[in-house]
Amino acid sequence: MATGAVTKSIQIGETEQAFRTPEELATIVVRFASNGSWTEKVRLQADQRWFERVHIEEDYDIWLISWLPGQSTGFHDHGASSGALVVASGILEEHRPGERPSMIYPNRPRVFGPGYAHDVRNSSVAPAISIHAYSPPLDEMNEYELEGRRLVPRKRTSDEADTVEREPQIQEPRLACANDVLSIDEVLAAARARLQRLSPEDAYAAVKSTGAILVDIRPEGQRAYEGEIPGALVV
Repeated sequence: MATGAVTKSIQIGETEQAFRTPEELATIVVRFASNGSWTEKVRLQADQRWFERVHIEEDYDIWLISWLPGQSTGFHDHGASSGALVVASGILEEHRPGERPSMIYPNRPRVFGPGYAHDVRNSSVAPAISIHAYSPPLDEMNEYELEGRRLVPRKRTSDEADTVEREPQIQEPRLACANDVLSIDEVLAAARARLQRLSPEDAYAAVKSTGAILVDIRPEGQRAYEGEIPGALVV
């Protein structure tokens, strides 16, 4: 099979199978994220990350994942698959053994080759949406525990298969269900639960004693009605 300059080919028996490189996968996820066709498929789940395989070809597949604050993958790899991910909304955090955590910002794809192990988390106070592509299509993963700076394979039971990499079949788009989809009020409540909220008196004391900056994010009309806060930075 003829291949392009950046497409990898692997000889399997008497056939030659072409797969996408991480750089090609990055182009795929960025293009998929920009077309907006995925937005109506997104769901949010409180108990674990929601995910769905939304597209599959012979040489790659695409997954859509939502993350509520605090949700993570745990350390894992993707078997023989290369991959790329892009954050479409929010911010994610990547952890690698022996390295400082790095932030994954929107529209900045992260690429990796076979056997690449990491832990991806939503450490922010807002939901996040990410799009992932794998080549060959994802059908294997290995999970790890971190011991010091070393990853040790983790033994899992069959009923613990709650990560995207364990899902071997294409899932049909789900309908909204009260049992596993959160309303916007519930999403906001989950995010606000992670914040340390101060009373007006505590906020005033913090500004006076520590020199903290008070940021006022109220719109102009609300500030005009309720009054300005002396010394506050208006954003």
